[in-house]
Amino acid sequence: MTKVELPKLLEITQGEIQALLTSTQGLSSRRFGLVDKLSRLIVDLNSEEGGKGTILERLEGLQDELTRLEVSHGWIEVVERVVLLS
Repeated sequence: MTKVELPKLLEITQGEIQALLTSTQGLSSRRFGLVDKLSRLIVDLNSEEGGKGTILERLEGLQDELTRLEVSHGWIEVVERVVLLS
């Protein structure tokens, strides 16, 4: 490596470091934006929506309703078999 090559390599390296720094700053800004968005989503998920409760509470209610419907469906099948056998 000659003396002429070293300043050029330093210049190239400094340019690459500056590009990486700029990219890192951009990624950091995006990260903070995503954290803010995630925080808002968590608040929305945990907030009451029209008195219906949280999403977890609504899912639990839907699961209970599904269980009741499955039981009803089972009884309907039993009644249908009885009617067919009569």
